[in-house]
Amino acid sequence: MNKKVVLVLGIIITLCLVIGGSIYMRKKYVNITENQQINVATWIARSYYISEITFLKVSKDNNTGSITLYLELNESEKFKTGITVNDMTEFDTPNGLVGLNPVSVFEKLRKSENKKDAPVDLEKIEIKFIRG
Repeated sequence: MNKKVVLVLGIIITLCLVIGGSIYMRKKYVNITENQQINVATWIARSYYISEITFLKVSKDNNTGSITLYLELNESEKFKTGITVNDMTEFDTPNGLVGLNPVSVFEKLRKSENKKDAPVDLEKIEIKFIRG
């Protein structure tokens, strides 16, 4: 009788771990569309002189719910940064500006004048997307 109880408890615990783990991983994974990445590239190109942008990864903080998009500019480790938003829908518009941190590092790339809806030509900027 004890062996059956232990076996049933073991199966129940294993099922709980599998289900809980899959739910946790689903909440942690965030998908970003190519169009959203183009919008972010537009924000950055509007504010900074760049020739290339590489989107590295996107992650969600389960404690705060905030989402961070990590990227690198001009193929330089020096220009690695992240953009944090509260909701993925913030990436849905091409209108906007962004300030990159640390300011002291990105200041040399910063354009002096920019408007959140100024036209941007992305043709001269190589964009490497996150595929998901």
